[in-house]
Amino acid sequence: YKKWNQKYFSNLNEKIPKIAIVGSGPAGFYSMELLLKYSNCIIDLYEKLPTPFGLVRYGVSPDHPEVKAVSKQFENLLQNERCKYI
Repeated sequence: YKKWNQKYFSNLNEKIPKIAIVGSGPAGFYSMELLLKYSNCIIDLYEKLPTPFGLVRYGVSPDHPEVKAVSKQFENLLQNERCKYI
């Protein structure tokens, strides 16, 4: 284990990890938020639909503005220089 660990992870502290998150719904954005807060990584957020936010955009009734307000928080996350929306 020790040899394997040294061989593959010896430069781990020198490299910035790159992480891909598939899906830009609430789970994807909350995962991205935690990764940005607690680690030094670069994140690519992938979405197959033309617009982000998943069910926050499409599945929440208009009479629940407090739930839709989280989309502003998600938009702020996308402004981070370590994130890329694809």
